[in-house]
Amino acid sequence: MYVSNQKKAFGKVAWSTLRKQRIEEWPVKGVISILVSIYLLNKESDEKRSSRVDWQKVFDFLPSYNISCSRLFNGNASMPENLKHNLTTLTKMSRNIPSKTREGFTAAYSLPYKAYNRLASEPFIKVICETGFNAGHSTYGWLTSNPKTHVYSFDIGKHNYSKPIADYIASLFPGRFHITWGDSSETLPEFHRLHPDIKCDLIIIDGLHTYSASRDDFYNFMNMASSNNILIMDNYPQQGYLHTLGTVWESAKRKGELFEIYRCDHGHDVNPREFGFSVGRYVIREADVWCEQPRL
Repeated sequence: MYVSNQKKAFGKVAWSTLRKQRIEEWPVKGVISILVSIYLLNKESDEKRSSRVDWQKVFDFLPSYNISCSRLFNGNASMPENLKHNLTTLTKMSRNIPSKTREGFTAAYSLPYKAYNRLASEPFIKVICETGFNAGHSTYGWLTSNPKTHVYSFDIGKHNYSKPIADYIASLFPGRFHITWGDSSETLPEFHRLHPDIKCDLIIIDGLHTYSASRDDFYNFMNMASSNNILIMDNYPQQGYLHTLGTVWESAKRKGELFEIYRCDHGHDVNPREFGFSVGRYVIREADVWCEQPRL
């Protein structure tokens, strides 16, 4: 039977108590209550089993024999024409809005972009959370890939083009796109305090790429992660971020807070700004455990 730690402990006490009594001494109402409790536990167990994710199937498209991003999808970087057209529209919008600062965007690297959208399309992905909205290319891809998902984005808003594009995307996907402006080290914990029931199924860390900022994003998102979560660390293991993003990622692995699934880059002989990313899962401490049903 599949029950939580708390229910497991309760079950042991209950069965231990019952074993000390003779069956004829059990009150009828008490027996009925116990049987109903067992039924509800089994029903909950069945629901949990039916909601389990086949992780092998989810990550099957990620090659297990190399770490070159160029090998994703066997190098086939094609995307639907309507998606390419709309991404081009976002790019033109960002370029037509004067801004002192500009950043690159994930969609410029079509193979990793396809990988992100593939993960977002999984049926169990209902809530996507990201730091680093920028020009909205990734956000648009996720909303297009899965018509049932909601995206919660957190961005500091330093680029002049970000807010107009966010308004544009919100108009395309009414009620499904939500953005919070400000320093994510402050806005993420505040959002979690106000909305403790919102749990993130797919999480993308792509905000400020300093050690402290990425560390804060990592642990703030850990508090918001669902039990069936997928975490993406954008731009790691690129050379330029080994001592910032890399320190956060590798430290979490060693502490047992993160289980790595996949990572890729474009090698160590290319421009350090070349795209790379890592995929993993937060280790949820309060996860349910397997136990055997006690016997009378």
